[in-house]
Order: sequence, then structure tokens, then C-alpha cells
Amino acid sequence: ADLLAQTKRLEKELDQIRRDRLAARLDQFIRDKIAVGNVHLITGTFEEVDMETLRMLGEDLRGRLPERSVGVLGGIDPAGDKVYLVASVTDDLIQTTSIKAGALVGALARKVGGGGGGRPALATAGGKQPERLGEAMADLPQLISDMV
Repeated sequence: ADLLAQTKRLEKELDQIRRDRLAARLDQFIRDKIAVGNVHLITGTFEEVDMETLRMLGEDLRGRLPERSVGVLGGIDPAGDKVYLVASVTDDLIQTTSIKAGALVGALARKVGGGGGGRPALATAGGKQPERLGEAMADLPQLISDMV
């Protein structure tokens, strides 16, 4: 019984360390933001991440976004055969531009052999071509420009 309790405690600690490490990467992505016109674009990718974790990171990122920002995170699942995307858009951009997270993530998903969508503020998608994630992320500035 003690061994089981210790194993569970260690698994919880390891999960917390993983979450902390991922959250620290979000901070770096925010520092590395680029300007697309008068919109801040924050992007980043993760290896070996599941959709639930990426969605959680997307929600966390949305809470940290400065005004006039779009955040897009991409991830490849642990098996390496699926790609996940999450997009978040600040409320001021939703109200003053045609940038919507659902439309943005849908356009990206088509580039990685998938589909998805969601709310204007936060949306997720998946695809079956993880090798195209970099290419899809590189297209983001043009997609944003087209939506402003």
C-alpha cells in the first residue's frame, strides 16, 4: 500500500513538473511575439503533447495575451501520427476585426489534413499530417493579414 501511495505521489509530482515546464515555454512564446500590422502574433509548437494538454495551454495562453493578440499553438501527439492546433484571440480583436479563432484554426487544420473549429475566442483542430505543422504555422502571418 505504501508503494502504491508513493507511486501516485511521484506521478502527481511529475505531472506538475511537466505542466510547469510547458507553462514556462508559453512565457517564451509571448516574449517572441511578432507584429502583423497592429496585431501581436504569438505562436509555438510542442512535441509529444495530447489534445487535452494543448487545449489547456491554449486557455492559459489566452489569459496571458496582451491586447490585440492572436495566439496559436501546435502540437504533435506522442505517437507522432497526429497534429493538434489551438487558437486564441483577444476580445478586442474579435470585436474590431474579422479574426476569429474558429476560422483561423479551421484554415490551419486544412493545411495539416484535418478539420476543427470552435468559438471566436478559443478553438481547436486536429489533423493527420504532422509533417506539415511547420508549414501551416509559417502561413499564419498571411492568414492574419487577410483577416484584419
